[in-house]
Amino acid sequence: MGTNYKTLEEAIKGFKNTKKFVGKPKEAAPAQTDNTIVREIETLKEQIFLKDNVLAKDHIEQVKAIAKVNEVSLDEAWSGLKDLAEAKAKLDETRRGASVIESNPKLAARKNESQEAFNKALAEGTEKSWARYLSKMNPKPNSKNE
Repeated sequence: MGTNYKTLEEAIKGFKNTKKFVGKPKEAAPAQTDNTIVREIETLKEQIFLKDNVLAKDHIEQVKAIAKVNEVSLDEAWSGLKDLAEAKAKLDETRRGASVIESNPKLAARKNESQEAFNKALAEGTEKSWARYLSKMNPKPNSKNE
């Protein structure tokens, strides 16, 4: 290929050297998978998944385990857990709201007072006791509770 030989002997020698390599299959490099590259790809897939599914952050280990066992993608594994995770998130949010009431002494006292009034009205069972209970729950401005 573009080689100019000065003599016929050089040309024959060059041809013989070239003939050794022509038609000979290349030795295939051993198929090795670099574990660091595989781990980086898995990490990137996980980051993309979490970016798209913020609620899955608290459940990522379960999602990965399901994906591995069932040999499916993270998205497919998440689809089975998503409803449960959403229900848990709503329950946690409700519990946080309850803890705000209990952590505020004024609100906690009001809650105890209303619970006592309710129990008293329930025990008495009269119209007057229920009216007292309702007036405690919805006091009118400038009026005292009984």
